[in-house]
Amino acid sequence: MPSTHPDGGAAGRASAPTSRLDYDLLIVGAGPAGTSTALHLAQRAPALKARTLILEKGTHPRPKLCAGALVPDVGRCLTQLGLDFTEIPSIRVDDFILTFEGRGFNLRLYEGFSCHVVNREDLDAWLAEKARRQGFAFQENTHVRRVERRDGYVEVHTDRGTLRARAVVGADGSNSVVRHAVAPRTHKAIGRSLEVLTPNASPSFTVSSHRGQNAYAEFDHVLDGNAGYVYTFPSIERGAPVPPNGPPVRHFGVWDSRVGGGTDRFSLKPLLGDIMEQYGLRLQEHPLQGFPVRWYHPGEPVSAPRVLLAGDAAGVCAFFAEGISIAIGYGRIAAESIARGFATDDLSFADYRPALAKSPLGRSLWRRWLLANAVYRVRSRAAHRLLWHHGGPAIEAFVKRFIFNWSKGA
Repeated sequence: MPSTHPDGGAAGRASAPTSRLDYDLLIVGAGPAGTSTALHLAQRAPALKARTLILEKGTHPRPKLCAGALVPDVGRCLTQLGLDFTEIPSIRVDDFILTFEGRGFNLRLYEGFSCHVVNREDLDAWLAEKARRQGFAFQENTHVRRVERRDGYVEVHTDRGTLRARAVVGADGSNSVVRHAVAPRTHKAIGRSLEVLTPNASPSFTVSSHRGQNAYAEFDHVLDGNAGYVYTFPSIERGAPVPPNGPPVRHFGVWDSRVGGGTDRFSLKPLLGDIMEQYGLRLQEHPLQGFPVRWYHPGEPVSAPRVLLAGDAAGVCAFFAEGISIAIGYGRIAAESIARGFATDDLSFADYRPALAKSPLGRSLWRRWLLANAVYRVRSRAAHRLLWHHGGPAIEAFVKRFIFNWSKGA
């Protein structure tokens, strides 16, 4: 019987009899990280397409509550893949306004706007269709239960049977099952998010500072121990065109990174209810969803022999919880490591973590982690007033140069 190899490059180089294997590569998760990995593999190792299977627990288009903010890095990454996200409905958000106690500044990233917003169900289904057209096979409605590394291959146990492959990509989100094959004991780099989408509810804007298609982030509750912010973005329903007078849908959320070992000692619901009241909306009248978000920690492993992680499974932005551009960026680096591994018959993936750390994306993730620790641990009202009321130009310059725009270097 084959035995599990917890460590070591030898496990990555061992050969398995072909008769044991169903695929060369299994990608678990068909969100932006998984489909980006596939699309980048189509460029770098096209011969792998015929021996790759993408597993998805749902069926596209499947529900995914998310603000859907596409920062300019997303467009640049997709352009490098020959894709144009404007094929799906989107909203241009010019102003992303960051405030503390009612005062703050406007963060515009590049070309006079902050981001585009899409419906995540539309985006994920669109990316999956692009991967299908490249020749990748999908198996949907498949729940992965357990992943085990063996001598020369990996076993993926699902509710539809067991699959064996030479290597596996874990792109299955913050609650990643694949991650247990990489890091059974892991740092608690997990934040929490609570979100509401208000379909068919045109807000009345009871607070004059909030307007139309702007996005807002309020950092008032950092002093209370919430290591994050409350936010709202304009949004759109799945498959719906953008109305000529602006979107009738708005997305509300609260992000608590728990950087610094925070606890769940207080409820996020009142924070979310407060910002919704500014729009004349009642939290109780709308469906509420909560979920964990894994953020990038530089000390956390992201690979093991024959297994590597991408997207939320590896960790996204610790400060903003921004994850779509991060997921697509992970896909590129993962595909490069996979292509090298199959070309050299060394699937230890020992190069993946150093390559990520040295990449423009990895450096951006490290800076976001530093920024989260520097800002969210501070409990001084005077310090936050100084930062948010007077530090706007410096913060904007820092964010533009060191946090976003990493894709130019890639």
